[in-house]
Amino acid sequence: MRQRKKNYVNKIIFNQVTMAIIGFCVIVAVSIPLARNVSKQYKINREVHELQGEIAALEAKNDKLGDLIDYLDSNHFIDEQARINLGLRSEGEELVIIKEKQSKETAINDKIEKSVYNIQGFDHEPQKKIKNNPQRWLEYFLKVKKDK
Repeated sequence: MRQRKKNYVNKIIFNQVTMAIIGFCVIVAVSIPLARNVSKQYKINREVHELQGEIAALEAKNDKLGDLIDYLDSNHFIDEQARINLGLRSEGEELVIIKEKQSKETAINDKIEKSVYNIQGFDHEPQKKIKNNPQRWLEYFLKVKKDK
């Protein structure tokens, strides 16, 4: 009888279906941590790639700033700033000032403003206060006259 029970237990344990189920459970147990590790590795690689892009951008910006510092330290920049801000010039140079071109309308308006508004003793009137629509209706119906 014991032998039979052993054979029966051995048949159940070493049966193809039982072995397939056990094998499937082992595969699932191994693949879950593997999938987690692969997912973490993918995220880490993506972050590394983004950081490398930032590093490249910062290095390019650093190079530009280095070039700017070199330019600001150069004699050419010092000469240019002396000419622009201090009005200095090198020997043999002549100063030329170029005025912006004005349209005819703006030139005429500027002349009129200068001739009319710059006369001594002449104060031009401030513009009259524009009445809004409710004030006009009030005036119309009530014949209310307000000071302008």
